[in-house]
Amino acid sequence: MDSQVKPKLRIHFVDFWDKFQNESNFLLKSVQVIYEVELDDQNPQIVFFSHFGNEHKKFEKSVLFFFSGEPLNIDFSKCDYALSWRFLKRRNHYRLPLFKMYFQDVVRWKLQYKKNGNSEKLLSDWYNKKGLCCMVVSNPNCEIRNKVYLELSKYIPIDSGGKHLNNVGGPVENKAQFIRDYKFVLAFENSSHPGYTTEKIFEPILEGCIPIYWGNILIDRDVNKDRFLNYKDFMNCGDLAAEILDIDANRNKAFEILNSSVFSNNSNHINITDDLEYLSFLSDALKKGLKRSYEYRKLLRLLRTPTKRINQKIKMSLIGLKK
Repeated sequence: MDSQVKPKLRIHFVDFWDKFQNESNFLLKSVQVIYEVELDDQNPQIVFFSHFGNEHKKFEKSVLFFFSGEPLNIDFSKCDYALSWRFLKRRNHYRLPLFKMYFQDVVRWKLQYKKNGNSEKLLSDWYNKKGLCCMVVSNPNCEIRNKVYLELSKYIPIDSGGKHLNNVGGPVENKAQFIRDYKFVLAFENSSHPGYTTEKIFEPILEGCIPIYWGNILIDRDVNKDRFLNYKDFMNCGDLAAEILDIDANRNKAFEILNSSVFSNNSNHINITDDLEYLSFLSDALKKGLKRSYEYRKLLRLLRTPTKRINQKIKMSLIGLKK
Protein backbone atom coordinates (compact mmCIF):
# COMPACT_ATOMS: atom_id res chain seq x y z
CA MET A 1 0.00 0.00 0.00
CA ASP A 2 2.92 2.34 0.75
CA SER A 3 4.13 2.24 -2.89
CA GLN A 4 0.72 3.30 -4.16
CA VAL A 5 -1.00 6.66 -4.02
CA LYS A 6 -3.49 6.41 -1.20
CA PRO A 7 -7.02 7.67 -1.78
CA LYS A 8 -8.12 10.66 0.27
CA LEU A 9 -10.64 10.44 3.09
CA ARG A 10 -12.23 13.06 5.34
CA ILE A 11 -12.80 11.86 8.90
CA HIS A 12 -13.84 13.29 12.24
CA PHE A 13 -13.76 12.12 15.89
CA VAL A 14 -16.48 13.06 18.39
CA ASP A 15 -17.84 12.00 21.78
CA PHE A 16 -14.62 10.41 23.04
CA TRP A 17 -13.08 10.74 26.51
CA ASP A 18 -11.43 13.97 27.67
CA LYS A 19 -7.81 13.03 26.94
CA PHE A 20 -8.55 11.57 23.51
CA GLN A 21 -6.30 13.17 20.87
CA ASN A 22 -8.00 13.72 17.51
CA GLU A 23 -4.65 14.31 15.83
CA SER A 24 -3.01 11.12 17.14
CA ASN A 25 -4.90 8.01 18.22
CA PHE A 26 -5.18 4.30 17.54
CA LEU A 27 -8.10 4.69 15.12
CA LEU A 28 -6.46 7.44 13.09
CA LYS A 29 -3.22 5.45 12.82
CA SER A 30 -5.16 2.51 11.39
CA VAL A 31 -7.03 4.57 8.80
CA GLN A 32 -3.79 6.25 7.73
CA VAL A 33 -2.43 2.87 6.64
CA ILE A 34 -5.14 2.79 3.98
CA TYR A 35 -5.98 6.44 3.22
CA GLU A 36 -4.49 9.87 3.05
CA VAL A 37 -6.50 11.37 5.87
CA GLU A 38 -7.87 14.89 6.26
CA LEU A 39 -9.44 15.79 9.61
CA ASP A 40 -12.71 17.54 8.76
CA ASP A 41 -15.26 18.59 11.38
CA GLN A 42 -17.63 20.19 8.84
CA ASN A 43 -18.20 17.64 6.08
CA PRO A 44 -16.56 14.34 7.08
CA GLN A 45 -17.15 11.19 5.10
CA ILE A 46 -16.44 9.02 8.13
CA VAL A 47 -17.18 9.84 11.78
CA PHE A 48 -15.76 7.81 14.65
CA PHE A 49 -17.65 8.30 17.90
CA SER A 50 -17.91 6.87 21.39
CA HIS A 51 -20.42 7.19 24.23
CA PHE A 52 -19.27 10.39 25.93
CA GLY A 53 -21.72 12.72 24.19
CA ASN A 54 -24.25 13.11 21.40
CA GLU A 55 -22.42 15.27 18.89
CA HIS A 56 -22.35 12.35 16.43
CA LYS A 57 -26.06 12.99 15.80
CA LYS A 58 -25.05 16.04 13.77
CA PHE A 59 -23.40 13.75 11.21
CA GLU A 60 -26.28 11.45 10.26
CA LYS A 61 -25.24 11.41 6.60
CA SER A 62 -21.67 10.37 7.30
CA VAL A 63 -20.64 6.76 7.77
CA LEU A 64 -20.71 6.27 11.52
CA PHE A 65 -18.21 4.08 13.40
CA PHE A 66 -18.95 3.44 17.07
CA PHE A 67 -16.15 2.50 19.48
CA SER A 68 -16.52 1.51 23.10
CA GLY A 69 -14.23 -0.27 25.52
CA GLU A 70 -16.93 -0.28 28.21
CA PRO A 71 -19.75 -2.79 28.91
CA LEU A 72 -22.44 -0.90 27.01
CA ASN A 73 -24.96 -2.19 24.50
CA ILE A 74 -24.41 -1.35 20.85
CA ASP A 75 -27.34 0.18 18.99
CA PHE A 76 -26.76 -0.69 15.34
CA SER A 77 -29.61 1.61 14.30
CA LYS A 78 -27.38 4.53 15.34
CA CYS A 79 -24.13 3.41 13.72
CA ASP A 80 -23.01 1.63 10.58
CA TYR A 81 -20.05 -0.19 12.10
CA ALA A 82 -18.88 -0.91 15.60
CA LEU A 83 -15.57 -1.70 17.26
CA SER A 84 -15.85 -3.19 20.74
CA TRP A 85 -14.67 -5.97 23.09
CA ARG A 86 -17.62 -8.19 22.28
CA PHE A 87 -17.49 -11.48 20.38
CA LEU A 88 -20.19 -10.76 17.81
CA LYS A 89 -20.79 -12.61 14.55
CA ARG A 90 -21.72 -9.57 12.49
CA ARG A 91 -20.16 -8.26 9.31
CA ASN A 92 -20.32 -4.70 10.63
CA HIS A 93 -18.55 -5.42 13.92
CA TYR A 94 -14.90 -6.05 14.75
CA ARG A 95 -13.59 -7.07 18.15
CA LEU A 96 -11.19 -4.38 19.37
CA PRO A 97 -10.98 -4.61 23.19
CA LEU A 98 -9.78 -1.65 25.23
CA PHE A 99 -6.35 -3.08 26.04
CA LYS A 100 -5.37 -2.95 22.36
CA MET A 101 -5.88 0.82 22.44
CA TYR A 102 -3.37 1.09 25.29
CA PHE A 103 -0.74 -0.81 23.32
CA GLN A 104 -1.19 1.61 20.41
CA ASP A 105 -1.42 4.93 22.22
CA VAL A 106 0.59 4.49 25.42
CA VAL A 107 4.28 4.52 24.46
CA ARG A 108 5.32 3.17 27.83
CA TRP A 109 3.28 -0.01 27.33
CA LYS A 110 5.29 -1.04 24.28
CA LEU A 111 8.58 -0.25 26.02
CA GLN A 112 7.66 -2.29 29.08
CA TYR A 113 6.47 -5.18 26.93
CA LYS A 114 9.84 -5.33 25.17
CA LYS A 115 11.70 -5.20 28.50
CA ASN A 116 9.76 -8.23 29.71
CA GLY A 117 11.55 -10.29 27.09
CA ASN A 118 14.62 -10.45 29.35
CA SER A 119 13.68 -13.43 31.53
CA GLU A 120 16.72 -13.27 33.81
CA LYS A 121 16.13 -9.62 34.69
CA LEU A 122 12.42 -10.36 35.15
CA LEU A 123 13.14 -12.96 37.82
CA SER A 124 15.82 -10.79 39.44
CA ASP A 125 13.39 -7.87 39.68
CA TRP A 126 10.74 -10.20 41.07
CA TYR A 127 12.88 -11.16 44.07
CA ASN A 128 13.81 -7.55 44.70
CA LYS A 129 10.17 -6.48 45.05
CA LYS A 130 9.48 -5.27 48.60
CA GLY A 131 5.83 -6.27 48.91
CA LEU A 132 3.84 -9.46 48.46
CA CYS A 133 0.46 -8.27 47.18
CA CYS A 134 -1.36 -5.01 46.41
CA MET A 135 -4.26 -3.47 44.57
CA VAL A 136 -5.21 0.00 43.32
CA VAL A 137 -8.97 0.56 43.08
CA SER A 138 -11.09 3.70 42.89
CA ASN A 139 -14.45 2.18 41.92
CA PRO A 140 -16.20 0.83 45.04
CA ASN A 141 -19.04 -0.91 43.18
CA CYS A 142 -17.53 -4.31 42.42
CA GLU A 143 -18.84 -6.46 45.27
CA ILE A 144 -16.76 -9.54 44.49
CA ARG A 145 -13.55 -7.49 44.40
CA ASN A 146 -14.37 -5.92 47.76
CA LYS A 147 -15.20 -9.31 49.24
CA VAL A 148 -12.05 -11.01 47.95
CA TYR A 149 -9.83 -8.19 49.19
CA LEU A 150 -11.28 -8.37 52.70
CA GLU A 151 -11.21 -12.17 52.83
CA LEU A 152 -7.75 -12.59 51.28
CA SER A 153 -6.38 -9.99 53.69
CA LYS A 154 -7.04 -12.46 56.50
CA TYR A 155 -4.34 -14.70 55.07
CA ILE A 156 -1.77 -12.38 53.49
CA PRO A 157 -0.99 -8.63 53.70
CA ILE A 158 -2.46 -6.59 50.84
CA ASP A 159 -1.50 -2.94 50.40
CA SER A 160 -4.36 -0.96 48.88
CA GLY A 161 -3.19 2.20 47.15
CA GLY A 162 -6.37 3.43 45.50
CA LYS A 163 -9.13 5.72 46.75
CA HIS A 164 -11.22 2.70 47.75
CA LEU A 165 -10.20 0.61 50.79
CA ASN A 166 -6.97 2.57 51.04
CA ASN A 167 -4.57 1.45 53.76
CA VAL A 168 -1.31 3.14 52.76
CA GLY A 169 -2.01 6.66 54.00
CA GLY A 170 -3.80 8.00 50.92
CA PRO A 171 -4.20 7.38 47.19
CA VAL A 172 -0.95 6.82 45.28
CA GLU A 173 -0.06 9.29 42.53
CA ASN A 174 1.29 6.76 40.04
CA LYS A 175 -0.30 3.32 39.81
CA ALA A 176 2.48 1.76 37.72
CA GLN A 177 5.20 2.88 40.10
CA PHE A 178 3.24 1.61 43.07
CA ILE A 179 2.43 -1.90 41.83
CA ARG A 180 5.98 -2.35 40.48
CA ASP A 181 7.17 -3.04 44.04
CA TYR A 182 4.82 -6.01 44.55
CA LYS A 183 4.94 -9.63 43.42
CA PHE A 184 1.19 -10.11 43.10
CA VAL A 185 -1.54 -7.64 42.13
CA LEU A 186 -5.30 -8.00 42.49
CA ALA A 187 -6.44 -7.21 38.95
CA PHE A 188 -10.23 -7.47 38.99
CA GLU A 189 -12.40 -5.90 36.31
CA ASN A 190 -15.19 -3.61 37.49
CA SER A 191 -17.68 -6.14 36.09
CA SER A 192 -17.73 -9.51 34.35
CA HIS A 193 -18.72 -9.94 30.69
CA PRO A 194 -17.52 -12.55 28.16
CA GLY A 195 -14.81 -10.82 26.10
CA TYR A 196 -14.53 -7.72 28.31
CA THR A 197 -10.75 -7.36 28.72
CA THR A 198 -9.44 -3.97 29.79
CA GLU A 199 -6.02 -2.71 30.81
CA LYS A 200 -6.27 -4.15 34.33
CA ILE A 201 -4.60 -7.52 33.77
CA PHE A 202 -1.82 -6.03 31.64
CA GLU A 203 -0.73 -3.31 34.06
CA PRO A 204 0.81 -5.80 36.53
CA ILE A 205 2.20 -8.00 33.75
CA LEU A 206 4.07 -5.04 32.28
CA GLU A 207 5.55 -4.28 35.71
CA GLY A 208 6.83 -7.84 36.13
CA CYS A 209 4.10 -8.85 38.59
CA ILE A 210 1.71 -11.79 38.63
CA PRO A 211 -1.93 -10.67 38.26
CA ILE A 212 -4.72 -12.28 40.27
CA TYR A 213 -7.55 -11.85 37.80
CA TRP A 214 -11.33 -11.90 37.78
CA GLY A 215 -13.72 -10.62 35.12
CA ASN A 216 -13.76 -11.90 31.55
CA ILE A 217 -14.62 -15.61 31.63
CA LEU A 218 -12.99 -15.88 28.20
CA ILE A 219 -9.78 -14.16 29.31
CA ASP A 220 -7.65 -17.07 28.12
CA ARG A 221 -8.51 -16.10 24.54
CA ASP A 222 -6.53 -12.89 25.09
CA VAL A 223 -3.99 -13.70 27.79
CA ASN A 224 -1.97 -16.88 28.28
CA LYS A 225 -3.57 -18.72 31.21
CA ASP A 226 -0.09 -19.62 32.51
CA ARG A 227 0.88 -15.94 32.99
CA PHE A 228 -1.63 -15.11 35.73
CA LEU A 229 -3.71 -16.59 38.55
CA ASN A 230 -7.39 -16.83 37.71
CA TYR A 231 -9.58 -16.34 40.77
CA LYS A 232 -12.24 -18.68 39.39
CA ASP A 233 -9.77 -21.58 39.53
CA PHE A 234 -9.72 -21.52 43.35
CA MET A 235 -12.31 -22.87 45.75
CA ASN A 236 -11.80 -20.05 48.26
CA CYS A 237 -9.42 -17.30 49.35
CA GLY A 238 -7.59 -19.71 51.64
CA ASP A 239 -6.59 -21.84 48.66
CA LEU A 240 -5.65 -18.74 46.69
CA ALA A 241 -3.46 -17.47 49.53
CA ALA A 242 -1.75 -20.86 49.81
CA GLU A 243 -0.90 -20.74 46.09
CA ILE A 244 0.44 -17.20 46.37
CA LEU A 245 2.71 -18.17 49.27
CA ASP A 246 3.86 -21.31 47.47
CA ILE A 247 4.86 -19.35 44.37
CA ASP A 248 6.61 -16.77 46.53
CA ALA A 249 8.68 -19.51 48.15
CA ASN A 250 9.35 -21.48 44.98
CA ARG A 251 11.83 -19.81 42.62
CA ASN A 252 11.23 -22.25 39.76
CA LYS A 253 7.46 -21.91 39.97
CA ALA A 254 7.66 -18.12 39.92
CA PHE A 255 10.08 -18.21 36.97
CA GLU A 256 7.77 -20.50 35.01
CA ILE A 257 4.88 -18.06 35.37
CA LEU A 258 6.91 -14.90 34.74
CA ASN A 259 8.62 -16.43 31.71
CA SER A 260 5.35 -17.52 30.07
CA SER A 261 4.27 -15.69 26.94
CA VAL A 262 1.79 -12.90 27.58
CA PHE A 263 -0.71 -13.59 24.83
CA SER A 264 -2.60 -16.82 24.25
CA ASN A 265 -2.37 -16.82 20.46
CA ASN A 266 -0.62 -15.16 17.57
CA SER A 267 -2.94 -12.16 17.36
CA ASN A 268 -1.18 -8.87 16.72
CA HIS A 269 -2.19 -6.99 19.86
CA ILE A 270 0.92 -4.83 19.94
CA ASN A 271 0.67 -3.23 16.47
CA ILE A 272 -2.85 -3.30 15.06
CA THR A 273 -1.59 -1.33 12.06
CA ASP A 274 0.09 -4.61 11.05
CA ASP A 275 -2.99 -6.72 11.74
CA LEU A 276 -4.15 -7.74 8.26
CA GLU A 277 -7.51 -9.06 9.44
CA TYR A 278 -8.36 -5.79 11.17
CA LEU A 279 -7.09 -3.67 8.27
CA SER A 280 -9.15 -5.74 5.84
CA PHE A 281 -12.30 -5.16 7.91
CA LEU A 282 -11.55 -1.46 8.14
CA SER A 283 -10.79 -1.12 4.43
CA ASP A 284 -14.00 -2.89 3.38
CA ALA A 285 -16.08 -0.84 5.80
CA LEU A 286 -14.63 2.50 4.70
CA LYS A 287 -15.46 1.74 1.08
CA LYS A 288 -19.19 1.31 1.69
CA GLY A 289 -21.46 3.88 0.08
CA LEU A 290 -22.53 6.83 2.18
CA LYS A 291 -26.14 6.84 0.94
CA ARG A 292 -26.68 3.17 1.68
CA SER A 293 -25.32 3.56 5.23
CA TYR A 294 -27.66 6.44 5.99
CA GLU A 295 -30.69 4.77 4.42
CA TYR A 296 -29.98 1.46 6.13
CA ARG A 297 -29.91 3.14 9.54
CA LYS A 298 -33.26 4.79 8.76
CA LEU A 299 -34.68 1.37 7.89
CA LEU A 300 -33.53 -0.14 11.19
CA ARG A 301 -35.23 2.68 13.06
CA LEU A 302 -38.43 2.12 11.09
CA LEU A 303 -38.41 -1.54 12.05
CA ARG A 304 -38.57 -0.43 15.68
CA THR A 305 -41.44 2.03 15.11
CA PRO A 306 -44.80 0.62 16.34
CA THR A 307 -47.22 2.31 13.91
CA LYS A 308 -49.97 1.01 11.64
CA ARG A 309 -48.19 2.38 8.57
CA ILE A 310 -44.88 0.65 9.34
CA ASN A 311 -45.18 -1.94 6.55
CA GLN A 312 -45.69 0.73 3.92
CA LYS A 313 -42.72 2.76 5.22
CA ILE A 314 -40.46 -0.30 5.21
CA LYS A 315 -41.55 -1.18 1.68
CA MET A 316 -40.76 2.32 0.42
CA SER A 317 -37.39 2.26 2.18
CA LEU A 318 -36.46 -1.06 0.63
CA ILE A 319 -37.36 0.27 -2.81
CA GLY A 320 -35.07 3.23 -2.15
CA LEU A 321 -32.19 1.00 -1.12
CA LYS A 322 -32.40 -1.02 -4.36
CA LYS A 323 -32.03 2.05 -6.54
